Amino acid sequence: MESSGNQTCNYYYNLMDFLNSRTNNYPRIINLLEIELHFFSMIIILIAIIIPLYIAIQLRHSNNGRLRNLMVVLAVFVAVHGIYHITDFFGFSFLAEWLFEPISVAILIFFGLLYLRTYLTTQEIKR
Repeated sequence: MESSGNQTCNYYYNLMDFLNSRTNNYPRIINLLEIELHFFSMIIILIAIIIPLYIAIQLRHSNNGRLRNLMVVLAVFVAVHGIYHITDFFGFSFLAEWLFEPISVAILIFFGLLYLRTYLTTQEIKR
């Protein structure tokens, strides 16, 4: 009986043999899968931006400005990350990797710090 690791390797090699029978160019297949991944990620992310935007719009007249600010920063992060996927989908990988990905990470870190500040403020109010 084969071990689990050997079965995984055999499945991998069988998949690669199947792909090789279809084409002799692995990078083309891998690139195609990456393009498809960016396309589907782009669609899902652009749909996901609706939720924080809706919450931010609903909170615009409330007294809870911190939560509204969190939702706006989250929506900006999702939008920039969606732009990253859009630019990489259209083949502007350098622009996506060197501009939009670092901006996306910076906004996510800012969101985390803003969330931490909001959490600490609510803990102080409870005391």
